Parts: sequence; C-alpha cells; structure tokens
Amino acid sequence: MKRFFSVIISAIFLISNLLAIIPDSVANKPSDIQGPPVIQSSGSTVRAYGADIGQNVTFQFPTGTSKTAWAGTIRGDLNGTAAKFYCIDISHNLATWSSSNQNEYTDDGPTNQYISYILNNYAPFTGTPTANQASAAQLAIWHFSDGVDVNTITNATVKALAVQIVNDAYANATSGSILSTLIFNPSSLTVPVGQNATFSLTAYNATFQTMPGVNVSFTSTSGTLGFNSAVTDATGVVSGITLAQGSGNSATVTATANHIIPQGTRYIHKTAPNQYQQIVLATPVNTTVATNATVTWVTAADLSITKTASSYSGNNGDVITFTITVTNHGPSTATGVEVTDVLPSGLDYTSHSASQGTYTQGTGVWAVGSLANGASATLQMTTTVNLQSLNSTYFTLGQATGYNLFVLNDLFQPSSDTEGKVAVGHDAHLAGYSVGDKLNNAFGAEDVLIVGNNLTYISGAVYGGNVVYGNSTNLPINAVSIITEILGKVA
Repeated sequence: MKRFFSVIISAIFLISNLLAIIPDSVANKPSDIQGPPVIQSSGSTVRAYGADIGQNVTFQFPTGTSKTAWAGTIRGDLNGTAAKFYCIDISHNLATWSSSNQNEYTDDGPTNQYISYILNNYAPFTGTPTANQASAAQLAIWHFSDGVDVNTITNATVKALAVQIVNDAYANATSGSILSTLIFNPSSLTVPVGQNATFSLTAYNATFQTMPGVNVSFTSTSGTLGFNSAVTDATGVVSGITLAQGSGNSATVTATANHIIPQGTRYIHKTAPNQYQQIVLATPVNTTVATNATVTWVTAADLSITKTASSYSGNNGDVITFTITVTNHGPSTATGVEVTDVLPSGLDYTSHSASQGTYTQGTGVWAVGSLANGASATLQMTTTVNLQSLNSTYFTLGQATGYNLFVLNDLFQPSSDTEGKVAVGHDAHLAGYSVGDKLNNAFGAEDVLIVGNNLTYISGAVYGGNVVYGNSTNLPINAVSIITEILGKVA
C-alpha cells in the first residue's frame, strides 16, 4: 500500500547563477542543527514559475567572497494551488516550469525547526511582505540552510531585519511535525463470497506518531460500506470499517482526509534532485491525503471426510465394507471435489457404489463433482481380506535403505551396539557403543556412522567405514576406536 505523507516545507531560489558556498564559522552554524526525521514523500507536486517579491542583495560568502544575488519569495503552485516558496539551497539554480521545459518538484520531508519557525512567524505566511521583508526572511533562511552570515549584508535595512529573524529563531524555535498519512490494516483482504470485509485505518503524522481527531471519508468502487465517514479515536484509529459485497467479486476502498500541507515542507526536483535547487513551501496549501485497500471475494468451502468400516479385523476371505463420507460445511458451493483412497495391501477390491460422481479403482480417486453448502456424498467399497498378499508384499525404506539404525532427530545410547550402518539426523551421544562390527572393511570408501549435527562419543568402536559429522565432535579420543578408517566432517 502506498503511504501518502504530507510534509512541512517551503522553498525558493536565486534567479542568478550562484556559486557553491561553504558554511560560515558562526555560533550555532547550520551544521550543528538537527532536522526532523526523514519520512516518505506524500507525492505532492510543485511547479516554480520565477521571482515574486524581493530584490538584489549583496552579502559575503563564508569564504569572504562578496556576492550579489536576488533574494525573496518565488511564485509557484502545489498540486495546482497557488503557493509561495523560499530557496533552501543556494548552491544550485532553480528549475522553473514552462510549457517547453516542464520541471516539477516533489516533497522530501520537513525542514529543521529553525527554518520552519521563520516560515510560520514571518511573511508571506503572516501577510504580504515588502521587498525588504522578503529579502530578509530569505537571507535568514539561507543562514540556517547554507551558512550565510547575515551580518555581512550591505543593505542596512535588510541586514537589521535578517539579524532580528535569525536571533528570534534561535531563541524560540522548537522541533515538531503536524503532517499525516493514512494506512489501512490490512491493505488487501480475501474473504469468502457473501462475507463482509473488515478493516481498520490509522492516521499518522510525519514522525509516524498516531493522530487522533482526523476526519476521514470512505468510498468504495463496489458494495456497501458500514459508514461513509468517521473520526480517528484517541489512538489515531478508525475501527470496524466494513464492506458488504456488491455485484462483483472485487472492490477498492478509498479513505480520504482533508489536510493542510503547512509551510516548512521541502521540495526537490523530481528527476534530478542533486542538479537543481531545493525549495521550501512558505504558505500553507489545502490538499487531501488518501489511501486504498482492496477486497477480493472468493468461493470458499469447508470440507470434511469421514471413513468407517464394517469390521476393523478379519480372517482370510472375510468381506469388509468401507464407507467414505465427504461433507461441505460451506459457506459456498464446492466444485471439482475429489477424494483419493487407495486400498492397502491385504485387501482386494470387490465392488463399490457412490451416491454421486465416479470412482476409479485403479487410482483410488473418487471424483465427487460439486457439493452445495450443507450437502454430503458417500462412497461404499466392498473388499475381501487376502492374507496371502500381505506375506508377498514388501516396501522400500527410501533414504533409510542400507542402514540398520536410521534416526531422524537425536540419538542417546549409554550402551549397546548396531551391527550395521547408523545415520542420525541431529545430535548423537554414544557410550560403550559399537557400530558396524558385521560390516566388511570398505577401506575408506563408505560412511558407516553419519551424524547430522554434533557427535559426542565417550567409548566404543566403529568398524568397516568412516565416521562423519555435520557440526562438531569430541573425537578423536583413545576410548573410541575407528578401525582402519577415517574421521571427517561433512562438507
């Protein structure tokens, strides 16, 4: 699910080309300032059109080089709504939007608390600025974003205003964030046909703390919602959002909240963020935060199978009848139902009857077909006990073939022996124990004792082959003899 974050930022740019500068060595320089945590973009889009209110101002870079640059607000829009911006990146050029050069910016998280304080307490948020006020606010912002020394401004009026703004920000700024996003839980849901889908929704601010009191509206592409609007509770949650199935088997639920993107939201160029200037929102903009959840309704059926026998023991030639019953407990009709039941050795197939579907004796598959909610089907098989077939049948041990002892987990043997090969899946602890004394000597070509993990061997002997282990062992020790063969670790 996409997370839509509103963010607190503002931005503008110098119209003239500006050289990169190094932060000035001033008290509380910007490198000492800790900004808010990084968050995901909310996806809002900004277009910058050019200079708004301001003037050319001369000041010194931290290197001591004098520079004259345009400083003030920039005209632009956010998601189509007119907005003002300041520059927070003096080292790059602004990317303006035009029909032939369609540069766009996207939000990138909030600025630090000092810049946010300026934007919330000075023009243009507090009113239309004069050229001197707009220039002073821009230069104060550059102090916190790029290290500009406001004491070097040559325009006395702008200098006095900028110094006052910087001092005010240092004295009164506090960090914080008021932005939000909406998240469905779950973001996608699969439920049986006819059953309601149930969600919850949580509102978060930019530091991912929950937000109570957020008004949220709900819409759906299909079906009927339990309610169309709600307010997040004290924990920031709307619980019990239900959607009844409509005519289709899928739907998308959308939650939307009206929201203000406040001044202080930072924006970067969409395609070349390191090439163009960053800007910061100077006037709040009304927008919306939205998120989606999807629902898929599927046919679901809960099937159960029972099997009974007319007798659970018998002599050779006895007739035993088995009854298999399959039941659909709903909630939907089950289609393509198949039951497999293969007769074991010792029982010969005689006949069968089924209430529905077909049974194939060779494969043991009963193709039941469809079962409505609450319906059952039965299959009866008549068999004859054949003890002679039991005496002539055998089965393979698979991976355990060739081993006298084949243990899946741990083996603990304080004393005894195994005359053939031994395999242990996990740990083995052996004492007074011999392995393979009836085996022929394989001269290192065969593993006789295999331990998957840790082997602890206190005393005993291994004959006829190798000892291998997966993790660790206490071997070799004098009390354990590995007769003519080798000890090794599994590769």
